[in-house]
Amino acid sequence: IYIDRIKNAEPQVESTQLLLGLAELRIGELDTAISRLRKFTQVENVPELQKSASYCGIAVALLQSGKLDEGREAIANAKAAMQSEPKNAAVSYHEVLLADALLREATRLEEELTALGN
Repeated sequence: IYIDRIKNAEPQVESTQLLLGLAELRIGELDTAISRLRKFTQVENVPELQKSASYCGIAVALLQSGKLDEGREAIANAKAAMQSEPKNAAVSYHEVLLADALLREATRLEEELTALGN
């Protein structure tokens, strides 16, 4: 119910777009999530940790869709974004936890699919 309300309102706050894309991922709207999260990675002045979280969401959706090579590329982009976050940047713990948890999820999924021979 709330996801549909937020979608219909088309929020302009960038972080809401990230969370909405991740919510779409969780409810199985993979193509919609990929599209929204890819747009989010193109927004200027977004903290690199938020971009990393977005790339991780993209990776999970792609991997779940059977697009392993694209998923691996998204994981590489997530790692690069995470590493490029300035060391003295003012980041919140929730950004760090979100990016790290999503990177672990994407990496684990990629490893499981690779072990299955995909």
